[in-house]
Amino acid sequence: MPRRSRGFQRFAIRLVLVSAVLTLASHAIAPNPLDMDSAEAAEEFRWGVVAYHNGRFNEAIFSFTRALSLVPDDPTARSWLGYAFYRSGFEQEALTEWQTVVDAGHGGEGLRNLIEIVRARRGVARELFRPERYVVTAEIEGIVEGEVRFRRPTSVRPRADGSFFVTAFTEREILLLDANGTLRRRLRGGLTGFDQPFDILEVDGRLYVSEFGADRIVRINERGDIIGSFGSSGIAEGQLLGPQYLAADRDNYLYVTDYGNRRVVKFDFDGRYVLSFGRPRGAFEGLENPTGIVVHRDQIYVADAGRRAIFRFDSSGNFLGAIRDLGLSRPESIVVYDHDHLLLSDSTQGALLDVDDQVVSHPADFGALDGIRITSIARDANGNLIAADFDRNRVYFLADISGVYSGLHVQVERVWAQDFPDVAVEVSVSDRQGSPIVGLDSGNFLLTEGERRIELPPLAFAGFRNRRVNVSLLVDRSLEMDRHRDAIEDAATEIFDAAVADGTLRVVSAGQDPAVVAPGGSGRLSVIEAARRGPYTATPRFDTALRLAASELIPQQDRRVVFFVTDGQSDVEAFEEYGLGELAAYLRNNHTIFSVIAVRQGAIDPELEFLVEQTGGQLRYIYAAEGLQGMVDHVRSSPNGRYILRYTSGADTDFGRAYLPLTVETYLVQRSGRGESGYFGPLEF
Repeated sequence: MPRRSRGFQRFAIRLVLVSAVLTLASHAIAPNPLDMDSAEAAEEFRWGVVAYHNGRFNEAIFSFTRALSLVPDDPTARSWLGYAFYRSGFEQEALTEWQTVVDAGHGGEGLRNLIEIVRARRGVARELFRPERYVVTAEIEGIVEGEVRFRRPTSVRPRADGSFFVTAFTEREILLLDANGTLRRRLRGGLTGFDQPFDILEVDGRLYVSEFGADRIVRINERGDIIGSFGSSGIAEGQLLGPQYLAADRDNYLYVTDYGNRRVVKFDFDGRYVLSFGRPRGAFEGLENPTGIVVHRDQIYVADAGRRAIFRFDSSGNFLGAIRDLGLSRPESIVVYDHDHLLLSDSTQGALLDVDDQVVSHPADFGALDGIRITSIARDANGNLIAADFDRNRVYFLADISGVYSGLHVQVERVWAQDFPDVAVEVSVSDRQGSPIVGLDSGNFLLTEGERRIELPPLAFAGFRNRRVNVSLLVDRSLEMDRHRDAIEDAATEIFDAAVADGTLRVVSAGQDPAVVAPGGSGRLSVIEAARRGPYTATPRFDTALRLAASELIPQQDRRVVFFVTDGQSDVEAFEEYGLGELAAYLRNNHTIFSVIAVRQGAIDPELEFLVEQTGGQLRYIYAAEGLQGMVDHVRSSPNGRYILRYTSGADTDFGRAYLPLTVETYLVQRSGRGESGYFGPLEF
């Protein structure tokens, strides 16, 4: 309904309210039928909710503020004002409103938990957060009442969509399980089958499996059929005896620990032998029982179960050093945990190795479990640890103990009800630090409308599966950029070609008066011309331009990114209306990545670097060798925790005037969260 007709609509609604003496008992703000202030507050509240669900947060703030000026004690309107502040990037203002509701005895546990999560996110950046303790929250049994699901799991390998592989050594198969631990597929090697599969590695869309029994590496497709193999039994170069763990580097080389030959063998991705290393040489005594292997910071780390140590090599196999005296008993798998740490399975526990300080901590607590042997442990896409217990035929989920108690952050982004009774609800799910939760399906959600629990059909949309990108190309219009029009044109051309095949792009001018100069859906030539032309100014308004560029993306469900084409220097007017923290929060809270394309080489202002870091974006020089395609691919592959639930409502909308509350609860492996919202049906006269 157009905003320009709002005055007429207010008048019409007021006439209906007064002449019919409506009680509006189901409305969040229940006015006295003869109280004009209450009636107008109800109307303002309705406008605020509608504006919020359409991504017009400034309008929503205005309407909720107006409603509260008329009915100051209404907790629902004040909670919604907090939601609108939060989505607008004004987190402190949101916290103030929510705390007022809680202090007045309203809001419940859900709102208190929301306050705690938002405060925590404002305190410690997610990249600096590291759990001190993981505890077992669930386990998958390989044998249940005599039925064999899997036996002797040797390796777990998480995937970007929340699922993970488990190699079943004895059963000669590989299991694919979803984020809930539910079996989705069994990979059995096609007609020939696997011979004691030990490890699996997915890299650049390729799947490699080490076959301990066959002394070879096989490549398989998504169905699990073997489509190629390399290596053979023996001690010669390129041959293997009991291959175990796999790793890959960014130069397209594959490494495998050759347990029987006490070495590491390097192949290219097509299976051609390159070299081997790990035998005694000079001061290096040689590997005794090489197990896990990982490539980190361009170095190869190899765990040695016999020597209870970690050895470092370069990509040519040259020995760089040993990490000893760590108190390890039998280190086996080794994977990257984060930039500074490696995660190891060490017999009965998980260990975290600080690669710089070369010290070990033990955050994974398996409690009082007896007779376990953890041969593999890794962190999945949702921040859980997954561990394979070879001796007890189990796979364990472990979660950060603080996350178990604080739960998930579930936010109802919007509700579409224009086709009522068909309703669609967009929900985002993240952990305590703001990292998206991926891999969910409809079984992870419980939706309640009023007092009625809704039976949900399959998800209408899952962001982690969606690769469409919605791009705002934001062009710096400072006077300095007038000298770089050719570079601007090149950036626009390359981003358009990379994104528009399965996405949309618009151009926003960051000038003195920010504006959309090429709307979404514009053709290639229009985009290039709009990006290149001026006017350029001494007073560009970056803050309002960035808000405009991001707001253009919010109504769309696809992945959101703002690419800022600039010389990398901020101007005096850059943050005049909106502060840096508010801009970062606005982007984060609306799931929008901010990336910078620099038209010249050199330092980028720290303010821009901050926005990139806070939103998971990238910095790149326009003419860098890798080009800009990778920046778009980065957006396509980034974690996305947004979902759309559809259902048919049975509620009475009271001709569009009744506020219909709804609650979305999300459950995942002993963690849960709750988001509260509501909506109005279409107005009927």
